[in-house]
Amino acid sequence: MRGLVVMVILLVVGVSLIALALGGSSENSEKETEPEPGGDAMILKVDGRALQVEWEDNASVKALSKLARGTLEISAERYGGFEQVGEIGSSLPRSDKSMTSSPGDVFLYAGDKIVVFFGSNTYSYTKLGSIVGLGQDELKEILDKDGVVFTLSTE
Repeated sequence: MRGLVVMVILLVVGVSLIALALGGSSENSEKETEPEPGGDAMILKVDGRALQVEWEDNASVKALSKLARGTLEISAERYGGFEQVGEIGSSLPRSDKSMTSSPGDVFLYAGDKIVVFFGSNTYSYTKLGSIVGLGQDELKEILDKDGVVFTLSTE
C-alpha cells in the first residue's frame, strides 16, 4: 500500500513538472515575439544623422530608453582613434564584461558613459547595441572627428 501511494505521488509530481515546463516554454516564446507594452523604439542620431541600431534587450538599454523619452543630447569626444565617448548625465544599471568591440558597437562604459566605436578595443563594457547598415569606412567618416553630438530619442 505504501509503495502505491509513493508511486501515485511521484506520478502526480512528474506530470505537474512536465505541464509546468510546457506551459513555461510557450509563455517564454510569446514574451520573445511580443513587444513590451508601452515600449518605444530608441533612435540614435550622430550630428543629426539617424543611424539604425539593433538594441540589446537588457536593463541598461531600458533605462537609457527612459532617459531618451524627452530627447537626450550627449556631447562626445574622440578617444584613442577608435571611439567616441560621451557622458550620459545619469548612472545606468550595468553588467560589464571584458569584450572586444567592433566598428558600430554601442557600449555603456563605467555606468554613465555611452561609447560608439568606429574601430576596435578590448575593455570591460555593457553592450547596448550595434549600428547596422554602415561599413567601417562610413562609420569612421561619421565618428572620427571632434565635437560629435549624439541625440537619443524615442518614437
